[in-house]
Amino acid sequence: MHGFSIDKAENGQRAVEKFVTSAPGTYDCILMDIQMPVMDGYQATRTIRSLDREDAHTIPILALTANAFATDLAKAHSAG
Repeated sequence: MHGFSIDKAENGQRAVEKFVTSAPGTYDCILMDIQMPVMDGYQATRTIRSLDREDAHTIPILALTANAFATDLAKAHSAG
């Protein structure tokens, strides 16, 4: 209805693989579940941010979590 194209990953490792194998600029943003299996959202975000490609440093990554403590917010910010 709004023209969005959604690509989902079943775990954090798969999310990183999808980003790595995509052409730069493929994704406009990433909604990152913090509590994913295999690789959690924090590690997946750090991995994406460490990649040697420009969009890895600029793509908005939005943390999705039910955790609402200040320490959780700080942990998400420090992951990137």
